Amino acid sequence: MKDTASPDKKARLREWRLQQRAQARTLFPLPDDLLVRFFDRLDEFLAQQHCTHGLSTALRVIDEMKLPEPESEALLDWCEENGGYCDCEISANTRQHWEESRGSPNPPGTQGYAEQAEALIPQYESIPFGKRHEVALHLLPTTPSRILDIGAGTGVDAAWFAEQGHSVLAVEPTAEFRTAAMRLHPSPLIEWLDDVLPGLEAVLSRGQRFDVVMLSAVWMHLDEAERRAGMPRLVSLLAPGGLMLLSLRHGPIPSGRRMFEVSGEETMALARQHGLKAVLNTQTGSLLPGNVAADVTWTRLAFRQEG
Repeated sequence: MKDTASPDKKARLREWRLQQRAQARTLFPLPDDLLVRFFDRLDEFLAQQHCTHGLSTALRVIDEMKLPEPESEALLDWCEENGGYCDCEISANTRQHWEESRGSPNPPGTQGYAEQAEALIPQYESIPFGKRHEVALHLLPTTPSRILDIGAGTGVDAAWFAEQGHSVLAVEPTAEFRTAAMRLHPSPLIEWLDDVLPGLEAVLSRGQRFDVVMLSAVWMHLDEAERRAGMPRLVSLLAPGGLMLLSLRHGPIPSGRRMFEVSGEETMALARQHGLKAVLNTQTGSLLPGNVAADVTWTRLAFRQEG
């Protein structure tokens, strides 16, 4: 049926929705960053164990977060008011209410992924780490190291590193991927975090440095200004002698996605400005049948700090 609403009526409806969201936000018991941490940690535990139809896991997360008693009580009351009478209902009902109420759009670089997650998850899971990163395997550490996986997707790469004994901070801004990853690849060596380039505020606030920084199929989602802002932040996260692995997609842009044509030459020049030296620069084909048919290719780059 054709939408016959007038522009004024649509504008009033948008304004009303914004007011409703603003009102709902005033009732949130915690700031957004703490609620993200609460929901993600709850989902991580629930991916490893069944809900007991109580609040034992939520209480465990609250204790882990060291929330003061007034905030803890307010959080649990708010969860119950919004359909969260047990752990799994908090994960489903309360989280959905919160995400709808806060009305925050997905970061620009993640455009299209939440909507297509159901179809993309099995595709991502179909390619093992060793095949995807074959050209860079010889560069990876062989002793337990600290790994930062930015744009970790469904956790295939993070899981491989954990299997090798490495500790992994897996950063993924798309909730649908994070939830699937925690279910598909539960591991005490993987910690999941909601953050995004170019800011990486949550990662940087931890004050950690990493032996390997992974950006698999991420960098071409950023525009030029975002790439220039992101590179020095990435460099600041590298431990001395650390390795940064980065891949760039070339070819037709899938419908609904935000991507840019970014060359290996531009990326190496930008990295060089911030003290990184390229130790790998190679071209590979795609491993997904649909991308092969579309002539999609990849540039695989690796960098270490100079000096």
